[in-house]
Amino acid sequence: MIFTCQPKIIEDELPAFLVLATLQHFDTASTLSLVGKWGPSLRTIIDIIQDPGLLDAYGDALSVAASNLAMGQSSAYVASNIGNVPSSVGSTIIFIRPLRRSPSSIPAMAECIIPTKHLSRSFDDYSTNLTARDAFERLGTLSLHALTHSLDRWRHEMNMHRHICIDRKALHLYLSAEQGTIGTMELTPSDRILCTSQTFLERMPAGESCYWMPAAVDFPGIDGIFVDGKGDVFVLQAAITGDHSDPEDGLQRAWAAMSNSEERRWHFVFVGIDKVEADALLDVFVQCM
Repeated sequence: MIFTCQPKIIEDELPAFLVLATLQHFDTASTLSLVGKWGPSLRTIIDIIQDPGLLDAYGDALSVAASNLAMGQSSAYVASNIGNVPSSVGSTIIFIRPLRRSPSSIPAMAECIIPTKHLSRSFDDYSTNLTARDAFERLGTLSLHALTHSLDRWRHEMNMHRHICIDRKALHLYLSAEQGTIGTMELTPSDRILCTSQTFLERMPAGESCYWMPAAVDFPGIDGIFVDGKGDVFVLQAAITGDHSDPEDGLQRAWAAMSNSEERRWHFVFVGIDKVEADALLDVFVQCM
């Protein structure tokens, strides 16, 4: 009698390169330096150590991969809730690591990351030239929120981004404090729409005006950042009843990542499905801030 079962793919952790360097008798310092630039790829690091002349070839491959990824032609994709598993085969930039629901869980899903600043800068150099529609489409591929948010919240987040990026409509903001609504304002979409890694924030000029969406990076509680070029930063979270996040950790990370952060005025904005739901969520977020 033959028994069959449904196979399960388990994503493993990225390699520990101190162990690799020891086993291969490589110099530890130079090995870690290469990993810090090219990422934790066993094949890439061993190839470069054994033949330093390959650095130029890997530099060319990086440029091609960055262009392809920015234009949506990469083989990498984010796992969906129906069981697709991402692959970084053929990509010099995208790496895959387990997405664990708890420290002891066996991961059956994974997330895409860009692990080093060198790789992130190459990706950002191409991504900053995309049209608003292309940037929006890249978000669907590279955002980690498709895995970390519920389906309803992920759909609401994408609707928020579409409202800003594609429909080019302003957000009508209600300014609130502990005593309730204290005024209103319009947040007009920027002409520059970006979907990049956080290295763009680190290099952002003081007068830059843009709407930024995170690619392969997660600032908890933050779905997008609008910078008006006049010193104001609006940090956005698409929130729904029963599924929203405390933005404190994400705000701290965004503050640390963005250039000239101490010279900017920071505002947290939660975006509800409608005014009724936003009013219901107001007390929750006022307590968080």
